[in-house]
Amino acid sequence: MPVRSILLQGGSDAENGDYTRLRNAADAPGRHLGTWSTLRDARAGDEAWFYVGAPHSAIVAVGIALGNATPGDEWPFQMDVGDVRWLSPPVLLTELRAALPGWGWVKGARGRAYLPDNVGAYLRHRMAIEVGTIVPNGPSDQDPPAVSTEPTSHLDEFQRSTEHRWAEPYLGSAGSAAGLALGFVLAGVKTRVHAVRCSSPATSSRAVVDEQIRLTAAHLRRLDPSVAASLERDAAARLEIDGAELGAGYAIATVRGAQAIQDFASAGIPLEATYGAKAAAAIRARAPAWRGRRVDFWLGSDAAWLAGARPTATTP
Repeated sequence: MPVRSILLQGGSDAENGDYTRLRNAADAPGRHLGTWSTLRDARAGDEAWFYVGAPHSAIVAVGIALGNATPGDEWPFQMDVGDVRWLSPPVLLTELRAALPGWGWVKGARGRAYLPDNVGAYLRHRMAIEVGTIVPNGPSDQDPPAVSTEPTSHLDEFQRSTEHRWAEPYLGSAGSAAGLALGFVLAGVKTRVHAVRCSSPATSSRAVVDEQIRLTAAHLRRLDPSVAASLERDAAARLEIDGAELGAGYAIATVRGAQAIQDFASAGIPLEATYGAKAAAAIRARAPAWRGRRVDFWLGSDAAWLAGARPTATTP
């Protein structure tokens, strides 16, 4: 059954204290919010995205409906909401305006409404909630499976390897880096993750990455209670962030990135300047320290090229 996303509108603290109520729920050990007004046909498992008005004017939290809608005393229908997660940074209306057509209806919603599919998909990608599956970077569900610069680097090959090795994804919204670290722990492989910052430090900080690891591990544990309690700790311990290649900021080309584009092009691997070039520049910078180790370059920025890629092996 596809995920349904409901927008639930709340007020500022000056109006009714909804902002603080959501913040407190996200900080509580069980992250349980309690009842909230909802739509007649809301059902268990629906996503609940909470928009809070001025002075915040942003979607500040997301939770999960723990049961179907029932008649309420204060509202026509209500539902129990749990697993409340605070969005840091929040999704401002200015961001929705820039990213999505027809954004304006969000501000005008009167209490509750189903989000259009494209808005729900954008929010899930933006907050990297679905990071449990190791996929190429980017929001498109049409992306083919990611390939390495060596065509033999599949999971079974990772599992056979006893050498200390690194997988290097670029760090945008933290989803791929967190997913790789968790996936390697669950698969029982020795690989570490070297994540190269390519976006604003505010959206790719250590705290943001660790939170994505925590949220995904919690989701996996809901699906399978046997998932080890140490998963978050072990995944975080094998991931490091390299901020040396960001340069002047997101989507601003760097000299080292431009050189990496030329070097990788000679091996038949095209790179773009925003993500791939900066991640490749980190490989070049780390080459002396990594000499003799296997490094897998996690390239997911060019889906059309990846679909038919059979690149040759390259050594930093």
